[in-house]
Amino acid sequence: MRRSPSIVCGVAYIILLFCGAASAQIAYVAGGGSCKGGAGSSVTSNAINATGANFVAVSVADYYTVTPFVAPVDSLGNTLTCRTSYYNGSYGNSRTTICYAKGISPGAGYTVTYNNTHGSSYPAICVAAFSGVAPTSPYEVESGLAKANPSPISPGSVTPTVANSLFISANSGGGGSAYFQSIGSGFTSVGTAPATGNSFSTELAYLIGTGLTPQNPSSAWSSPSGLTAAIAVFSPPNNARRKIIVVQ
Repeated sequence: MRRSPSIVCGVAYIILLFCGAASAQIAYVAGGGSCKGGAGSSVTSNAINATGANFVAVSVADYYTVTPFVAPVDSLGNTLTCRTSYYNGSYGNSRTTICYAKGISPGAGYTVTYNNTHGSSYPAICVAAFSGVAPTSPYEVESGLAKANPSPISPGSVTPTVANSLFISANSGGGGSAYFQSIGSGFTSVGTAPATGNSFSTELAYLIGTGLTPQNPSSAWSSPSGLTAAIAVFSPPNNARRKIIVVQ
């Protein structure tokens, strides 16, 4: 008896392997109650419990003519990295600077001190701690603006280069009556240090983005003599690696 030749059909399977931990989701840890205004050249934020955080963002407001700007130092002894200082030399003389510390373990009782050794800058400071931010090279992009009264003020649109990034918004007002009122575009305000005596006022807010949506939040202030605003974007870690294996 003759046997018919057998036919074997091969089916290719594609297997996707994800090596390493999945990318962490950025989350807010602490910051409420951290804001504080100071006199003279120095101010230390109120302490926060930042246990579980690996990233800290700071808003500093001070007098722009006291130069150069001096990077803040935290209670762990870290000198923070600072972005561009945006200042208003025509109205109110306020200067806004976003600073940050990456890949740290701030823990309980965490504070940040700004001390401009070049003279009295009447500073104010706010601090916010987050988890899930890239421990190395998290900075993506920034923008900023200075304007006269009236409010509101927007820092300029920024578009993240990595999905689900962290947006940090900082605003400052000059004049003893300047007071932050609100911020839009889905941002959450961590707090504000109202102008007291000769100190400037500053506010810090954040948004954990989705996708690559650009942001340009508008902030409203009461009775400022000048406003400055800044925004910076920071990325989550990208530690999910994909490998493709074809099996026949």
